[in-house]
Amino acid sequence: MAKPVKKRSRVGKVLFVLWCAMAVCFWISFFWLIFQEKTYEFLQPRESIAEIRIGSCTDATYLYMHSDEEWLPLVVSGYRVHTELAPERFDAFLKDFHRLECRQWVNDPNPSIQGETVQILYSDGSMEWICAHGTFSWDSQTGTAKMTWYHFDKDAFPELLRSYGY
Repeated sequence: MAKPVKKRSRVGKVLFVLWCAMAVCFWISFFWLIFQEKTYEFLQPRESIAEIRIGSCTDATYLYMHSDEEWLPLVVSGYRVHTELAPERFDAFLKDFHRLECRQWVNDPNPSIQGETVQILYSDGSMEWICAHGTFSWDSQTGTAKMTWYHFDKDAFPELLRSYGY
């Protein structure tokens, strides 16, 4: 003889529906945060920019990590400057740069800066390196370095750099 199927109580059904709704909300929020398009925020304001260089890095450009999990300064052995922008072109370049699609992934940072690269040097000695798949910044005031996992459109990023003389 077959066992009778147990019916859930009304409270059990409500709790199950609430649990499912919370799970769906969690996953929607999680994916929205991960795949959200952002505008890239530079390390310092425009007035602090001393130089903007457009160049390229080979595989010989690495970041090394210290044993206490802090990033050390960028070791550059394969960086080649193609163009150094004149100060009167900074505003136009930054405006165009902000138009690029940018996404930030929740992931471990890329351990190197490679390919077409924007290097921004600030008047206080801080610097920022930006490539299509990641960024590195060094804040000379605090002595901290930061690697981020920003991704720019793989076609639009080099196209912008070429339009400024890459």
